[in-house]
Formats: sequence, structure tokens, C-alpha cells
Amino acid sequence: MGTSEVFEVTVSQQGDRAIVELRGELDAATGPSLSEAVWALTRDGLAEVVIDLDAVTFIDSRGLSALLESHREATQRDMSLKVVNLQPAVAKLFRISGVDAVLLDGDGQP
Repeated sequence: MGTSEVFEVTVSQQGDRAIVELRGELDAATGPSLSEAVWALTRDGLAEVVIDLDAVTFIDSRGLSALLESHREATQRDMSLKVVNLQPAVAKLFRISGVDAVLLDGDGQP
């Protein structure tokens, strides 16, 4: 697929929780932007990082890898990381690949 629109990462903070909102396609070209944002947040002493995928239209295997690497980085720093608000096609990919068991939290809300 390839990135056809601008990829955006927006970070906001609520107490000791950061919300990372992504927009566009999460793939080999854009995954490093997510990884860098989460890496920076893990050094801020937060308790939780929530990655909101409401505006993400496509994820490839490299995008999934970036999410899993971000989860591992957060876990190593004793932080929780969850992914919320998946579009149907993205949710299907999560189920098929099995990453839903690692990255999703029950109700799927931030």
C-alpha cells in the first residue's frame, strides 16, 4: 500500500498518562515516528501510554512491529501501553496476527 496521506503523531498528557494519537498509514515509512515518540515518553516517568488509532486507515507488518517494540519499551520501563480505537480493517489485522492479546485492553477506550 504505501503512504498516500500525511502521517501525524500528536502527543498529549493527562497527569501521568500520555495519549499518542496517530493519523494516516502506519507502515515501514512511518513506524519509526511512532517508535521515537514512545521512546521519548518512556523517559518521562509516566505510568501509561495510550496509542489511539482512530484515524489510522492502514497498518502493515512493519507498523505492527513498531507497536510491539513500543509495548516492549514501555514494559521494560514498568509502564503500561495499550492501543485503542481501531478501525475495522485494523482490528481484523490485530486479531489475525494475534497482537490483540498483547496490545488491546478490554473496552478499547482511552
